[in-house]
Amino acid sequence: MKKHLQWILLVIMVCFGQAAWAEASDAISKRYGRWSLDFTQLVIRAPDYAESTEVVPVEVSEIQPRDGVYVTDIAIYSDDVYDAPIASFTFEPGGVAYISTRIKLARTSNVYVVARWSDGQVSGGVKNIKYTVAIC
Repeated sequence: MKKHLQWILLVIMVCFGQAAWAEASDAISKRYGRWSLDFTQLVIRAPDYAESTEVVPVEVSEIQPRDGVYVTDIAIYSDDVYDAPIASFTFEPGGVAYISTRIKLARTSNVYVVARWSDGQVSGGVKNIKYTVAIC
């Protein structure tokens, strides 16, 4: 299943010409001390198309603690700004991690979400948001 999702992401990258995806995901993975980070583990709810890049709602579904391990922080990145997070959130020990926020994007972009767990594990998710111009 994981291999299947990786092939789908590869096809999407080729079709949309998003060479920046590889650069951004590599930079984010290295920031978290990983050579590669699996961006298929978190579910990101955001619109597929945004008429305004000024206000793009982004939501990360609830992440429950498991076996005493909990999410300590979540960071949001994009293709344009992947050397520093657009937004970051810190959570109390043992709590449920959930975020809902609005971000600003410069153009059609991938949005990356990275969650760090209390045991040092890192999980991530990616969502492509296309910018459309509304014409009346």
